[in-house]
Amino acid sequence: MHNLEVKDHLKLITADTEVMRTRAHCITNFCNKQVTDKWRPRLLNVHIYYKHVYLR
Repeated sequence: MHNLEVKDHLKLITADTEVMRTRAHCITNFCNKQVTDKWRPRLLNVHIYYKHVYLR
């Protein structure tokens, strides 16, 4: 049961990583200050969340 949960979490991390990479790519390419300011805090929060949950 625990292994299944871990696999599901890893799938979510993989999916979110792709989304984050896409958003970061868009932010980098378009250099839109409004978009950058809007997404940077969320991307950072997601990163911190994963570090806290999976690397503790």
